[in-house]
Amino acid sequence: ILFFGFSLAAITQLLVIHNELDQRDGENTLWALAQAQNHGSKLQRDDELFRAGQISRDALSLQEDILFSRLTLLQDGPQMRLLVHFGQDQPVIAALPRRSAAHQALAQMINVLAVAGNEVMVLEREARSRQLEQLGGLIQAAFVAILVVVLTGGLLIWQLMRSLARQRGHVRTIAEQRDALQHTVHDLELARTATETYRNFVSLVSHQFR
Repeated sequence: ILFFGFSLAAITQLLVIHNELDQRDGENTLWALAQAQNHGSKLQRDDELFRAGQISRDALSLQEDILFSRLTLLQDGPQMRLLVHFGQDQPVIAALPRRSAAHQALAQMINVLAVAGNEVMVLEREARSRQLEQLGGLIQAAFVAILVVVLTGGLLIWQLMRSLARQRGHVRTIAEQRDALQHTVHDLELARTATETYRNFVSLVSHQFR
């Protein structure tokens, strides 16, 4: 029972942790792509505002710094691992602009990030579905194994209890036979004593008659 309970708790916890980690990786990657796309659109808008003289160069530079920090996080962070897994790393890396030519490549970068985000979302959902199916099969197999172990253990315990019951019966029988043998020995001892007394009496009477 303890083995079954611990195994069930471990499998449940493993399933919860796996789902959380899998979902967290996908959500972080989509968040990084969305943030890079969003700040690319903001930089594109601020570039037009700067040309129109509505914002300063410092504000435009600040937006550039934010965009390239997002791109650096996307390129060097753990999200790149998921992009490599789904085959979206090369288009994203090729679309990342250099700082000197960032304004000219913003439109292409935004489109590539949008396509990569959609592909990652679709492929990540398909992969998660396959993983959940595989994990469900493993959990079912584990449940079957646990059930077999529990049934086997129950059968062994039942046989052990039967053996112990038979052994207790044998012990009681032996004890009863021992008690009966002790009574028989006691009766034989009494008979022997009586016989010896009778012989002594006969010998005494015969001696007195003689």
